Order: sequence, then structure tokens, then C-alpha cells
Amino acid sequence: QIGVDIQADLIGSLGSKMTYYQLPVDPDAEPDPTGMGPGRIVMGLEVTNAEKFDGALEQILQMAGGMIPIENRDYMGVTIHVVNAGFFEMGFATTAGHFILATNVEDLERVIQTQGKDVAGLAGSEDFQRALAGLPADRSLVTYSDPRKAMATLSQMLKTMGPMLIMQN
Repeated sequence: QIGVDIQADLIGSLGSKMTYYQLPVDPDAEPDPTGMGPGRIVMGLEVTNAEKFDGALEQILQMAGGMIPIENRDYMGVTIHVVNAGFFEMGFATTAGHFILATNVEDLERVIQTQGKDVAGLAGSEDFQRALAGLPADRSLVTYSDPRKAMATLSQMLKTMGPMLIMQN
């Protein structure tokens, strides 16, 4: 018995909306030590009852005690919980009606910086709107990818490495 009803207090405090995005791979970055794949991930879950959700989350974090190294810090008035596993750092926070989890704390901070601001997002992109236009209205999941940056990186790699590969054969 942990003192928290996971279904009622934690899951029951979540809404029906989720946002997930994966940032493009930085070709100059070190390999990802987390094994979570290329790029960095940010996920947001709608929270309908922040007080209940935060209370349950705090109880769970207190129970975790020293088992999981978690540092709490303030960023622009929002408490960020930072998990430091030695070889990587990730963070999570509840803010502006969402529970945000990021595999990179800087990405979480960028999300917090945009709160309450009119920031251009994916939904306003003409390319994204064109892709959405052909989908049924009752969709439940949309995945969108713009491969232009990845292709530019691949093109540059081929320009650089192509001659070397040809010379080896």
C-alpha cells in the first residue's frame, strides 16, 4: 500500500489530449547514451486536476526517496523535477494544465518559456495543414514528419564522405 490511488489520483487526473514530439538529430551531437533512439523527446499530457495529480506525484516521489536521484529546482516559477542517472538527465513538470516529460531538461525549459505566449506551432504550419486536409475528421492519432532537415544532413554527409567511399572500392 503506497497511500496513492494510481488510477483515481494520477491517471484519473489526466485529460484526453497528449502531445509528443521528437526533435531532429543534431549531426554534431554525441551519441545518445540513454538508448532511447535518435533525437530528443518531449511528451505532454493534459492534466484536468492539477492539485490531485501533483499531490499524488509528490507522494510517489517522496516514496522513491533515495532510490532515484531527483533534484527539484525552480524555473520561471515552475518546479522542475530533474532525474540525473549519471550518464543522462531528464526532467518533468506540471505546468499550464499539462504534465510535461522531456529527455533533455533544456527542452522542458523551452516549453515552459512559451507558456502564455503566442508562439507559432505545428498546427499553424501550411505543410502540416495540407497533410491534415486529406485525413478523416474522426482520427485519433496523427504523426507528422518533415524530413527536409534530415535529408539536408544526409546530403552533406554524402558530399563529404562519398568520394572517400568511392576511393575505397
